Amino acid sequence: ESLRSRSESLAHQFDQHARAIAVHYFRSEVDLLLNETDNEFNENLNRKNLYLLRHMLDSQHGPRAAHAATVAKMAELVGIRLGLPPRLRASLLSAAFLHNLAEEDIANSSDYSQSDLIALSAGRLASWDYPAGVVELLREMSLLRANTETKDPYTGSFASEILAAVDLFCH
Repeated sequence: ESLRSRSESLAHQFDQHARAIAVHYFRSEVDLLLNETDNEFNENLNRKNLYLLRHMLDSQHGPRAAHAATVAKMAELVGIRLGLPPRLRASLLSAAFLHNLAEEDIANSSDYSQSDLIALSAGRLASWDYPAGVVELLREMSLLRANTETKDPYTGSFASEILAAVDLFCH
C-alpha cells in the first residue's frame, strides 16, 4: 500500500512538471551507448525549424514560399529514398528551402534567370556565414541551372543535381 501511495505521489509530481521534463527513449542499448538519437533529434529539429520559417514567410510571400516548401519536401523524399546520410539530407533540405531567398528582396525577379537568383541566394547566405555545405550546394545548383539554360554539360555533386532536378520539375 505504501508503495502504491508513493508511486501515485511520484506520478502526480511528474504530471505537474511534465511540460518541463523531456523523456528520451532509446531503441536499444547500442543507441544509448552511441547516443545516435541526437543526430535524429537534430535532423528533426532542423526540419521543423525550416518548415516553421517557411510557414511564417508564406503569409508574406505566398507562391515563392510555397514553391520553396514544395522543392524542399520533394528533395527530402528523394534524399530519404536514395539513402543519403542525415547530414547531407539536412543540407539538401536547407538549400531547397533557401534556394529562392534572393527573390524576397528583388522587385522584379523576372529580370533575372533562375540560376542568377540561386547564385544571389548563395551569396547572401555566404555573407551571413551560413554553413558552407548549404552555400556550396546552392552554388553548384546555380551552375547546373545555368548550364541547363545554355545546354552546356556540367556535373555538380549528386545532392546539387537532385536539387536542380527537383527545382526544374517544380517550375
